[in-house]
Amino acid sequence: MAAAPAATKPVVRYFAIRGKGEPIRVALTDLGVDFENHVVDFAAWPKIKAEGIADGSLPFTQLPAYADEDGKFGQMNAILRHIGRKHGACGATEAEMTQVDMFLEAVEDVRQAYLKLVYTEGCEEGKCAEFAATHTDASARNGGKIAHLNNAAARLGGKFIAGTTEATVADYSAFCLFDDLLRVCPAVLESQPWLAAWLETMRARPRIAAYVTAGHEYRTRVNGNGKG
Repeated sequence: MAAAPAATKPVVRYFAIRGKGEPIRVALTDLGVDFENHVVDFAAWPKIKAEGIADGSLPFTQLPAYADEDGKFGQMNAILRHIGRKHGACGATEAEMTQVDMFLEAVEDVRQAYLKLVYTEGCEEGKCAEFAATHTDASARNGGKIAHLNNAAARLGGKFIAGTTEATVADYSAFCLFDDLLRVCPAVLESQPWLAAWLETMRARPRIAAYVTAGHEYRTRVNGNGKG
């Protein structure tokens, strides 16, 4: 009988920054999945983009991109969900899976506010304090996003952000977001006790701790404009 072909390692492609590639890298690392991390140089991106459009490896002409034996995928949260379903990190029941989806979307709401701070406001003096004040106040109009996330997670009473007993892709997305956000708003979780304690739990996970201290050069730059 012929030997089964060797499994192909998943491939993550993203720029030499943390950005939207980092939750995918962290998820795979913490789940113990051996993967290839292809760091894309910004100068090479126009050529890679054209090739990806032509061969279908960049479905929406952007990074991050992910490929495994199941196909070629784009969009960060879709990739995270795919990884979560394959490796048991999307919740154990229908209710938990919906909670994970819900928290992924809530984390994305915070991320979009953070990206506005970085790319539109350039992390200007005073803007970080304004961001923290707006999004840690549950009563703030068009704000309160971090406060709502903290309170919703606390109400569920679980160890992890979607009320689960094991880490899920919602935790990996949120971990990367707050790990980045605390660089520019270091006091943002002081009034958010559940999230502050949860973040320390995530930081203490052995594979995550090893990853963030491994000295990967791409982790020294958080965003594409050098801010944050």
